Amino acid sequence: APELLEIPPILQDVSLLGRWGLELGFERAQEIVREFVANAAETHGALTMVFHPDKLVEPDWLGLYEWTLDHVLERGAWVTSLRGLDEWWRERERRLLA
Repeated sequence: APELLEIPPILQDVSLLGRWGLELGFERAQEIVREFVANAAETHGALTMVFHPDKLVEPDWLGLYEWTLDHVLERGAWVTSLRGLDEWWRERERRLLA
């Protein structure tokens, strides 16, 4: 059986900005992201976000993506890909079970 690591997305660009979501607009979406990032930092938690590459042609969507990366890096967050998270998780599991 394949090993599966489930990583639930917490924030998605489409949910924040899309017509299929909340249609918040750039500034309100920033506020929401800022709140979620602060909460994750305060609780020493994790925050997963999904940005769809095909949506980054829209200025607000690209702006939110770039702003979010800058914001979390300024706060000292670890930013990685799903592959990086999977590798980290499996290595952590190996160390804990050794």
